[in-house]
Amino acid sequence: MDRVHRRREAGFSFVELLVTIIIAGIVFAAMVPVFLGTQSAVAGDQLRNSALQLAQDKLEKIRALDYDLIEQANLDSGTFMGGQFGTSVQWATGGGNQRAFTVAYQVDLLPEGSAEGTESHKQVTVTVTWTAPPTPKPVVLSTMVSKQYAGPQIVRFEIGPPNILVEDGSSYSIVSGPVVLDAYLLPDDILSMNQDASEENRGYVLFTVTSLNGTVVASHKVDSPVSAGEPGHYQATWDNSTAADGAYIFQAVAVAGFGSRTQGAPVSIAMWYHSNQPSPPTNLSVLSGDGAVFLTWVTPAIGDLSHYEVWRSTDAVNYAKLDDAPAESYTDTAVSNGTTYYYRVLTVDTEGLSSVFTEAVAATPDVAGDSAPPSVPVPLSAAALSNQPTIQLTWGESIDTGNPAVGLAGYVVERSPNGATDWTQIASLILALDYDDTNAGWSSTWYYRVNAVDLVGNASAWAGPAAASTGVQPLRTFTATNNSSNNQVRVWVQHATTLLWYGTSGASSPTLPSGVWLKRNNSITWSDLPAGVYNVYFSTSSSWSDVAITRAIDLSSGNGTTAYP
Repeated sequence: MDRVHRRREAGFSFVELLVTIIIAGIVFAAMVPVFLGTQSAVAGDQLRNSALQLAQDKLEKIRALDYDLIEQANLDSGTFMGGQFGTSVQWATGGGNQRAFTVAYQVDLLPEGSAEGTESHKQVTVTVTWTAPPTPKPVVLSTMVSKQYAGPQIVRFEIGPPNILVEDGSSYSIVSGPVVLDAYLLPDDILSMNQDASEENRGYVLFTVTSLNGTVVASHKVDSPVSAGEPGHYQATWDNSTAADGAYIFQAVAVAGFGSRTQGAPVSIAMWYHSNQPSPPTNLSVLSGDGAVFLTWVTPAIGDLSHYEVWRSTDAVNYAKLDDAPAESYTDTAVSNGTTYYYRVLTVDTEGLSSVFTEAVAATPDVAGDSAPPSVPVPLSAAALSNQPTIQLTWGESIDTGNPAVGLAGYVVERSPNGATDWTQIASLILALDYDDTNAGWSSTWYYRVNAVDLVGNASAWAGPAAASTGVQPLRTFTATNNSSNNQVRVWVQHATTLLWYGTSGASSPTLPSGVWLKRNNSITWSDLPAGVYNVYFSTSSSWSDVAITRAIDLSSGNGTTAYP
């Protein structure tokens, strides 16, 4: 028995081997369908991923189209836009292989039931599938396209000519005029302008020039191109000979001709205008009192005012600078009664340039018949305005107590950083019972006092001091989006008045930074920006010299968005 047992351990018997082969065959036969099914599922998933990429590619191309070109017939055509669309597409499936895919488009007008031209959006659905094997799993994607800026697009916007501009680093300022605004349309959009139609049926480009306070100072509706040889070039001229110094927003927007009348996306840029010499103040007037002369004047048309200079003479020939004045008034108490003084004032802008002098005015301080001062204008209160760098003052009415009473000339307002010394006059001889100190600044505490002056120069005692503190400057954010067909664009952001450049974190620099790459169909947000107007520059390369489009964005009162193109 032991020998038999040892013999059996040495290997399989013929019967056992036969049974093993049969069992293995049965198992293999059972596994074949599973293997083939798995292989088919993998192939199906690969094709579905390729179909998804194809559908996404078509949607991106659709979003880059002019709104009016998004039509069923165009998308179905194999020749439209150089063959970028069509219903049959050869598409890569990996490993260097390609497969034929079927693409179906559906264009729906929204709101549902809208007649052609009355819709606000178009919804485009793209369905991609293939012919078995393996069994197709169709991919369905859709996008919404707004009609808001569906009209002709401006691809280049220039301010010039070059001889009226000066370059400061990577920024330009306007120093003379007239200013020429040039807008260049996308060539594919020229036809929509209906240039050969009657005047009322043509498209047009609307050029506007707006000051930073929102006032439109110039507007030109141009319905004809510069020449027949340049059908996409529209131009307007702004006569800035009487304009105030300061920053302006220049904008152009194209509107299609009759039959569409859709508006393209506006293009804009903010630029400084410096006329080199500011204008002088106007309406300089004086009021003589007992040991004091009160001067007032009217602010000139200037957007970059720094301060005023007050000059004085006793012979109307030899003048000497008396003091700087931050506001439209000054009180001279370094005078002697009975002496005649002559005054004149000039303007100084933020570049340090001075205007010519005003015409001189004379004043002789003296004790008048009415020597009684007005009553003290109490109570005085001060309060900071919400979310503004402004402190508002209010006070009680003063009464002229003279006999006979000559009447009030107005009220004088002064402020101090400590409430005890360093008082500076910020308004004089105003007749209202309130005053807004718009130059208080953010995160600042000021003390104020007010007195009343009658028509012969008698001044009351001071009311106050009253103090108030402004809040922390609110910071803004804005988001830039790349809606173009470019894989990425370079973006720079600059404050239009301080000319500081800003990064996405809110850090500023006086020099041109390297900019930020913005990928296609992506957005980037800039945070912690001071309120104001910004220029957002877009370039299709990494070079500042290749800037294609600029958008001026106003963050004065809140956050904002902008997009390329």
